[in-house]
Amino acid sequence: MEWALFGVTFTISFLLIVILGEHLRQKRKMKLRELQQKERMFAMEKGLTVPDLVDDIFNEETEVTSNPEQFRRKLQWFRISLLAVGLFLIFGGLGMFLGFHFSFDRDFRELSTLGIIPFMSGLGLLLFYYLSNKELN
Repeated sequence: MEWALFGVTFTISFLLIVILGEHLRQKRKMKLRELQQKERMFAMEKGLTVPDLVDDIFNEETEVTSNPEQFRRKLQWFRISLLAVGLFLIFGGLGMFLGFHFSFDRDFRELSTLGIIPFMSGLGLLLFYYLSNKELN
């Protein structure tokens, strides 16, 4: 029961960290946009040429799709990281299954099927790695 509580706490904490990181990223973007707007207003007041809005700071997707070589590089990096995570999940799930299955405690043996969850998740990531190979060719 303690391990289940640890797993739930870890998962919720991880999700909260991801949400906090996304919030901070969005907040930084808003501050940059605000600073850019203040700069434009100051230039208008002084009668100077108004600088253009730089959308590349705020929209990372345009950077990726506008340059095919950069898209290819990011896709390769994404595929390699998914391969690593997929293999980690497969072997972690397999180790979890075998470790629980061959345990002396009956309660652990009943939990051995939990190892199938990361194993199948890893298989899904490896399937994506295999199928995304067509995009690179």
